[in-house]
Amino acid sequence: MRVCTLVKTITISNSIAGEHKFEIYQCESEFYTDISKKNTDGFWVVIKDEYGLTRALDVDDAAECCIKYVENIELDMKSSPII
Repeated sequence: MRVCTLVKTITISNSIAGEHKFEIYQCESEFYTDISKKNTDGFWVVIKDEYGLTRALDVDDAAECCIKYVENIELDMKSSPII
């Protein structure tokens, strides 16, 4: 049986990408996160469950991966044409 431990929760607010919450779990030597986004009503909605942070070696690396995730969303939104 695999046991996972919640090791950190971070919230990242971005003026373009919006607010995201990451609950980072460690399962043995691997890190995963549940990603939530705040909707227009102010409620957190899970958008990805058990998203693998394959490059993370420790919890700080995992947090950096979460920051990069939001930065990539911002870049995608800036480069997408508005219809």
